Amino acid sequence: MSRKSHLEVPDTLWDTKNDVTVTTNEVAMEIFKVLLPIIVSAIIAVAVVFIVNKYAKNKKPEDTYMIEGLIVGMMFGASLGLTFEQFSFGTGVGVVLGMTIGLFIDKKKK
Repeated sequence: MSRKSHLEVPDTLWDTKNDVTVTTNEVAMEIFKVLLPIIVSAIIAVAVVFIVNKYAKNKKPEDTYMIEGLIVGMMFGASLGLTFEQFSFGTGVGVVLGMTIGLFIDKKKK
């Protein structure tokens, strides 16, 4: 008794029974979906570098909530990333934004 596989293997590399036509717009949208997180991350990173260089020249990390903001931003970014199925993108953006926001909040001196 021979078993048949549930998978059909085509005789050639190009299966002519299931000819799939992809339009230019569909290809462009797929490329856009791949490149959008990279472009947004690059823009945010450049903006954060300029902002931090401008405002953090005279501040010490011990006098700000930068580390705490980094941790909280990572948690919020990871949760948003899981929601939108972009975990690594959400975590990276959360870290950068949390660190930037924490840098602007000064600790009160006792």
